[in-house]
Order: sequence, then C-alpha cells, then structure tokens
Amino acid sequence: MQLQLSFIPALSPEEAPFSPPESLTCVMGEETHVQLCISCQSPAHLSIVSDAPEGSHPHLLLQKVEKVPCGLVVPEVRDEDYLYTAPGEYPDRLVDLSCGPEICTDLPPCHEAFFFLSVRADAATAAHDMTLTATLEAQGTSARAALPLRVFPDCLPPLPIHHTQWFHADCLADYYHVPVFSEEHWAILRRFMVSLHDHMVNLILTPIFPPPLDVLPEGERTPVQLVDVEEDEEGQFSFRYDRFDRWVDLARACGIFDFEISHLFTQWGVKYAPRILVRDTDGSLRRLFPWSEPGTGDRYLAFLDSFLPSLVNHLRETGLEGHAFFHISDEPGEKDIETYRKAAAFVIPRLQGFPTMDALSCVRYSREGLVQTPVVSLDHLDPFLEDQVHPLWGYYCCAQGTDVPNRFISMPRRRSRILGTLLYVTHLQGFLHWGFNFYNAQFSLRHLDPHQETDAGHAFPSGDAFLVYPEEGGIPGESIRGKILRDGLMDLRLLYYLESRFGRERVLSLIRDIAGYLPDMRRYPREDAFFERLWDAAGHMLRDLQFSPDGV
Repeated sequence: MQLQLSFIPALSPEEAPFSPPESLTCVMGEETHVQLCISCQSPAHLSIVSDAPEGSHPHLLLQKVEKVPCGLVVPEVRDEDYLYTAPGEYPDRLVDLSCGPEICTDLPPCHEAFFFLSVRADAATAAHDMTLTATLEAQGTSARAALPLRVFPDCLPPLPIHHTQWFHADCLADYYHVPVFSEEHWAILRRFMVSLHDHMVNLILTPIFPPPLDVLPEGERTPVQLVDVEEDEEGQFSFRYDRFDRWVDLARACGIFDFEISHLFTQWGVKYAPRILVRDTDGSLRRLFPWSEPGTGDRYLAFLDSFLPSLVNHLRETGLEGHAFFHISDEPGEKDIETYRKAAAFVIPRLQGFPTMDALSCVRYSREGLVQTPVVSLDHLDPFLEDQVHPLWGYYCCAQGTDVPNRFISMPRRRSRILGTLLYVTHLQGFLHWGFNFYNAQFSLRHLDPHQETDAGHAFPSGDAFLVYPEEGGIPGESIRGKILRDGLMDLRLLYYLESRFGRERVLSLIRDIAGYLPDMRRYPREDAFFERLWDAAGHMLRDLQFSPDGV
C-alpha cells in the first residue's frame, strides 16, 4: 500500500511542481495557511497534531479543495500571467472537513487530493514555536510529514484602510428562497456578515433603497429596502428606519462598524432615479418613480430634498457620524460629467459633511472637485497618483486583466496576494470590490447557482462575481481566493505595523531590497518566495529591535 503525504505552500497551484515549505509563520489571533497533498489507494485516516504544551495548541481547520466549472476563464484583453486559459474545472471551493486543536478525519481513496489547512494561534500558542505533524494511515501502512510553526514576535493592529466587498442581500434571499427580511433571511444575513468580517471587510454596502447596480433600464432585482417610505394624501413623505437600525446593529455585532450607503442614482452615469418602494395610505406598496424618471429631474430631486436631511439626522442619532459614506453613481464616464456635476452639487450640501465616494476612472472628476473620494481601477491610477489625490481608493473587477492584480480563478495566487503590498506602496486609503456574493447573471437577468456557474452567466471571468459559496443551511462556504485575499491584507497590516515602529521610508526600503526594485501596480514580484522573504525580514527586524540595548 503506497501512501503519499506532503505539505505544500498555500500559493502553489495543483498543476505546478512544488517544494515543501521550510516552516509556517503564525501570528497571534490570526489565520495562516498551508496545503496538504494526499494520495491513498484505499480508505485512510488522517491526523494532524502539534507538539505544543497542553493548553496551548493552535486551532486547526482542514478543508477539502474542490474544483468548480469555469466557462469564461480569462478576459478578452489580458496578459500572459495566467494558470489556465481554456474552459474546464479548476480548484477554488473549500469544503470543511474537521476542526479543533487536533485533526482526525477519515478519507476515501484518492489520487493527489488537495486540502487547505488553516492554523490560528491564540495568546497561549504565541509563547511557543512548535511543529505540526500530519500522519496518514491505511491498512497498517503510514506516511508522515512535519512542518515547523514559527510564532511571529508581535500582534498586528487591525486593517488600517477601508475595505469593502459589496454585500448583496437580495442574492441571499433569492438563492435560499426565503422572503426578504424574514427571520430566516436575517439569520442568513448574520452568517454571511460574519464571513464578511472574517475576510477583513470593515465597510458594508447598506441598501437604504434597492441598489441600482448590475441591472439594465427597465430591469429589476429582488427589492431589498431598509428605509420605509410613506406618502400621505398631500404628497408629503415620511421615513421609518426600523429595518435600517436592525441592519446596523447586526453588522456591528458581526464586527463591522462602517456603512456604505447605496447609490442615490443609477449606475454608469446618473441617468435615472433608483427604484424606490413607497407605502400608500391603504398599506399597499408601489414604485415611486418609473425607470424613465431623470435622475436630475425636479421630481426626484424634490424627493431627495425631503429624504436626505431625514437620513442624515438619523445617522447622527445612531452614532454613524464618521462611519457612513455615500455614493452618487457607480462608474460614471467622461460623457457623464455634467449630469454628475449637477447631482453632486445638489446632494453634497444636503449630506452635511458626510463624505461621498464613487468608482470611476476619469481623472477629470477629481481635478474638477466633483468626487470627494475617487475609487479608481488599478490600471487607471497613475494620473491620480501623479496629482497626489487624497483620499484615494482602488478597485479591480472583470476589466482588469492586464498587468495589475486581480482575483480570477485562472490567475496565479501570488497575483491576488500581492495586492496588500501594492496598496501599501501606493499609499491608498481604501479598496473596493463589487462582488462578495453576487449570485446573478450579468445585469441580474436571472438567478444562478454559483457552484455550477462561476462566471455570472458567461459574462465575467470565473471568480469575479463572488468570494464565498452559498452552502446548505444558509452557511457561507470559503474559497481559495478568499484565503489568499486575507493573506494579502495580512501583508498590508504587517507593513503598516512595521511603519509604526521603523517609519515609512525604512519599510519601503525593505520592500525594495526584497523585490530588487520598488513595485507598482504593473510591475511587481512574480515569485511566491517574495512573501516568505518579506515575513522573514520583518521578523528579524522586530527581534533585533527587541534585543537592541535602547529598543530603537
């Protein structure tokens, strides 16, 4: 009976040759990841234990790597830095198998099956370097692999920038077939918000009205509206915030304390008013404005003139001053500047100091002072950086397939992880992505099962539309891409922590020394070893500081 068992770096794809990692670095209170490759010709038993003293074992989570179907694998415009280019099934989904201070699980016969092992250290664990030992046993034969676990000398502070992955409440109601804002829906929302926080998201898209996103004119998504709007016989509006307050309380309970108010005008250029449901005196709901209602027309602006002061007052009453951001329109182009200018001139004074932010790539919006916080695609950042725009955020989506980082299933994992280092080098204050859990086809023309369609109905490269899979029982299931994103944001936290101890110039010098140059969004290290060298160098810097005579 031949058994094979090997530890593999988390960044290594299944198809590539690999070298076992020399060690794994663990930070107190954080997850770190490694893979296992296992071959067994008959049913086998796997155990993983550490040699830490009793009471100080790290927490372990073992997940099976599953392949998912990928139809649209790469964008039409792309470079050569991809693992896969042809349609097929590729590894991404992670299925929980076992967790605890010790892993004990039975495995069926398999040939080169891959598993993700997450290791989380607590305060007791952090006092000890240790070794993880994995043992595979079948029919009296065993295989063993050992991995040293090194403990990083310091804790890391929270993520120092804003990070949002757009949270689609309607997709959860649609996928699980539960009524919007029913108790079943709220329970699912809680579980997915916990997962959102686990992915180091600290800002959540909040649907005061159904977000006018990923939908064509005349099209509709399942309405999720947190603010109740009532209209009396004289045409006067009143607003209730019970559901909004429940949403805020739930997000805070899940560890998210900043709120991204959904867009006040339709996507791609402020053309129309969003869909808003209003309750009449008889209790019935109707759409307040048709799709053809101009976004900067008198009727909709009159409604905003009534609504925005009410909302701003409520935000202040609920302690959200300094914790809420507004959107005007998503991805307006250069041809939309005049309508955006009119909308911004109307909206911004009525927000009474609450900031606005929008995803866009035309630098004129910034130079003409139309957007307070531009959120710019990574391949269009250069003129904003040259202008020293502040604050400045970045994003990527389906269109960023050349040179810059992204998170497509077809990309090397290091190309996703490098994001954290590049966010530090470019000194961006935030990062946005449009799809934490978008389970519709493009333009929301139909609902789909993301286990079977990972490309939004053959519209976006597989992996662009979501980070988590909706599993049975309203449970969010993890992906490899989500794990790697978190690792990249851990790199970012590490770099900012080093800056707090040594200063920014020394940290930039460290990155330059490791990479051989100072990276930017188009030119950056393409070797997996960069990240190990970064953490090794950081550990040495902190240990040298700890033992220096004057501690500086």
